[in-house]
Amino acid sequence: MEFLLTINNKGKVPIIPSERANPLGARYQMTLIQVKVETNYTRLINLEEVGKDLARLAELLLKFFGSEIGCQIAVKKGDYMLAGAYTA
Repeated sequence: MEFLLTINNKGKVPIIPSERANPLGARYQMTLIQVKVETNYTRLINLEEVGKDLARLAELLLKFFGSEIGCQIAVKKGDYMLAGAYTA
């Protein structure tokens, strides 16, 4: 089964099967990850909010992204960062 991701006006992504491509009938909506690319790292701005939507800790999500991308991660004063320049 394929899934269709579309962005609605609230900045959320409804996740629904493509057979029923109706964003109003979506059962689950997830917050989009917002990133800010800086000189030598990428800051994940709303990772805590995304973690709440997925019922996971932000640190766990950051560790997953770091291992999937293959880069170093850092947490400083509530900022979640990936070494390198990446887009969402």
